[in-house]
Amino acid sequence: MSFSRIWSPQNLMEFDVKMCKLMRITKKRMPQFSDTQFNNNILQETSESCDFSQAIRNKLSWNVHVNTIANTAKKILSLAIT
Repeated sequence: MSFSRIWSPQNLMEFDVKMCKLMRITKKRMPQFSDTQFNNNILQETSESCDFSQAIRNKLSWNVHVNTIANTAKKILSLAIT
């Protein structure tokens, strides 16, 4: 996080904290976390995210990604058939 705080002004880019999300990836059964802050704002935590047509979950399973691709294919096929 400290690297981002240094990098953003040097590259004239400001982070919109409302658009930033935090995904914690761990295999521990009972992890202990504290709030993560960026520019004095607590980041919103999420368990799944979709970026550049890649869906990922914090458990690193492919189910969400495969379901997203399959649903997109079904929509395309239903348009082609009708």
